[in-house]
Amino acid sequence: MHGRTAYWAFGLAAIACLLPAGARGQDYLASDATATVAPSPGAGSDAFTGQFVSATTEVAPGDAASRMAAMEKVIQELVADKKKAADKAAADKKKAASQPSYKLRGRTYVDWASFDQDATNRAVYGNARDGIGFRTARLGLEGEMFNVFSYTTEIDFVSSITNPETSVVIGDGIAFKEVWMGVSELPLLQNARVGHFKEPFSLEELTSSRFITFMERSMINQAVVPAYNLGGMVFGNNESKSLLWQTGVFQNDLADTFVSRTSDNLATAWTSRLVWLPWYDECTDGRGLLHFAGSYSYRDAYGNAHNFRAQPSARFGAPYVVSAGTPTLDDYQLAGAEAAFVRGPFSVQSEFINATLDNPAVAGDQKIWGFYIMASYFLTGENRGYKRDIGRFDRVKPFENFFRVSAEDNCIYTGKGAWELAYRYDYIDMTDVSASAGLASNHTLGVNWYLSPYNRIMWDYVHCEPEKNGSDAGSLDAAMMRFQADF
Repeated sequence: MHGRTAYWAFGLAAIACLLPAGARGQDYLASDATATVAPSPGAGSDAFTGQFVSATTEVAPGDAASRMAAMEKVIQELVADKKKAADKAAADKKKAASQPSYKLRGRTYVDWASFDQDATNRAVYGNARDGIGFRTARLGLEGEMFNVFSYTTEIDFVSSITNPETSVVIGDGIAFKEVWMGVSELPLLQNARVGHFKEPFSLEELTSSRFITFMERSMINQAVVPAYNLGGMVFGNNESKSLLWQTGVFQNDLADTFVSRTSDNLATAWTSRLVWLPWYDECTDGRGLLHFAGSYSYRDAYGNAHNFRAQPSARFGAPYVVSAGTPTLDDYQLAGAEAAFVRGPFSVQSEFINATLDNPAVAGDQKIWGFYIMASYFLTGENRGYKRDIGRFDRVKPFENFFRVSAEDNCIYTGKGAWELAYRYDYIDMTDVSASAGLASNHTLGVNWYLSPYNRIMWDYVHCEPEKNGSDAGSLDAAMMRFQADF
């Protein structure tokens, strides 16, 4: 046994000596499998047959050198190709940075509403008619330029707008929504925006209708909170994003389809908002947070003020249960306070808003005020999203999207999506303006089914109890449903 081992060791040593330095080890092993290896005479004995066999092989030095050269050429070509690809990617990135990017965006809501009134409510407000149709249908573009510029252009094709200067319905159902240009990375100011967009007032208003919990916003929001207006704003936050500030100058009550004004008095409004986020759970990306904010707006009334009125958190045939009309004001001021708490699938949100009207026809100021408080819970465990750099709620992302498929094993598999239950109580009081303006309270129950982050079905039930001229105005109930999609 010892002798046979010595023969094998001698054979391996001979092979190693005959190979050129560049062909040993991995270079030799990397050569093609068809290389010719010729046996050479040598002394040895087969371990099993005892026959005299060759103990070494020979590889021509020229063949090994050529294979080495070929391999080096292939490596050089690979390195060159990689450099070309990197250079092309850098050139494409530079070219893209020198041109505006663009992304298509849009949303569609199809709503249905049915109303039930008692005799008193019908006698005071008339018949509330059921309705079905598009609540909104928007299409737009958004993008960036040169890393610091941004833009958005969005048009709503389902809109009924009243000119606040003439009280005449204008437009053909097409209205501007978000149409603005912005710049970031500014010293001190951080960000600036000019165009047509929402004024920085109210958490409920600034949260997109794509992400609000109920189909319609609260009555106090409808009555006094400014939405889209033409103007300019600067905004920013501290490094930890626990403080956010927004302030801007806008045109007061400029209709979305009437986007210019010529006058000696341009009815300027100054609106500001400060957000404090004392707690935000970084580890869970906002599954826990505490939000506080305050807003203020001074608004030149331009002679004919905002139309102060509200429906019972419903649209289509719903009556305006409170209405102070359009009193002739010198100016008016808005003040609002916000609070919100999120802990996993549970959330609470509330706002108080007060409007102070300066009417020269009466002694002293007149008040319109109201509030809402709401709570929601996700049965499937999700949480409401939150956008820290804007200070508003954002998109809900289901743990699993809804699906229903038949597998090869003949079983049906279903994804449940996200399910949310919600309740809101809201109240508004306009009696300081006049007894006929009235007051009202709403109870709203909601069920939301998020089929995906971009699709949901909503069911709302509203019970409204208004008062008018100091007397009970009966009650109104609304059952509503929405099919929503956005991209």
